[in-house]
Amino acid sequence: MFGGTGYLFVLAMTVTSFDRTAAWLGPRRWRRLHTLGVYYLWMIFALSYVPRALVGSPAYAPLAAGVIAALVLRLVYRPGRARRASLAAA
Repeated sequence: MFGGTGYLFVLAMTVTSFDRTAAWLGPRRWRRLHTLGVYYLWMIFALSYVPRALVGSPAYAPLAAGVIAALVLRLVYRPGRARRASLAAA
């Protein structure tokens, strides 16, 4: 069920990645869809790899580290946040 929803997010994000469909959706809804989709997909991978790595399957440790690193990078580097901060300072 969760994986199927992940595939639906991938489909929705793919379809709305073209100029016409992105314009039809609007920038605010496009951003919400893609942000929610990325975090949902991250959650699916995290729930698949991190518990297995913690239980003692060393083959999953690099995958779990990659999933955690992806979240850290996503939270640390947020271009929209940096742009808003520079606009507020001006």
